[in-house]
Amino acid sequence: MDDSGFEAFPERIGALKHLRYLHFLNNAKIKRLPKSIFKLQNLQALVTGEGLEELPKDVRYMISLRFLYLVTKQKQLPEEGIGCLECLQTLFIADCENLENLCEDMQELPTTLALPEQLLQGSAESLQTLIIRDCSNIREMPDCIGNLKKLQNLEISDCPSLSKKCRRGTGEDWPKIKHIPKIEVDGDDNDEETSHAGSSGTP
Repeated sequence: MDDSGFEAFPERIGALKHLRYLHFLNNAKIKRLPKSIFKLQNLQALVTGEGLEELPKDVRYMISLRFLYLVTKQKQLPEEGIGCLECLQTLFIADCENLENLCEDMQELPTTLALPEQLLQGSAESLQTLIIRDCSNIREMPDCIGNLKKLQNLEISDCPSLSKKCRRGTGEDWPKIKHIPKIEVDGDDNDEETSHAGSSGTP
């Protein structure tokens, strides 16, 4: 579907029960997802298009989803949506210029003005990578990011307010994220092992 001229998915897409990967990032014509698409319970990777107006909460029915690349025009993601994806390992949020809150669901998905306390609760035991890019309205990291027990990689770029708060050592939200092994904020790669090596050197 990427680079295609399709303006909508056919309703029968829900019959593709064995579909594992769906990518339409460069298709700006697809504005909405049909309800039938959420019947794809074996889908493991979803890359949404730059024209998508909203991600419905029915995404929660994609129970095998491991990778989600999200571009949306929403100000806030719906409750009980992404937060119910218990297999999700990588969440990539990009070019969401209107997004102020990731959703009221961050506590459910494994745990964004703020990242709400319930976005990631259900995926707390699975999410390994969280990437937030070009989302200028997201202003702070939620306290409950500490609940993401498997989170190994956090990348933040082109999110001025959030980047400032997550700056290594000095950012207001740095204490919330410093336990994450690999953190990259606007290209500044803060690797836990490198940090430990540097701090253990002889003065």
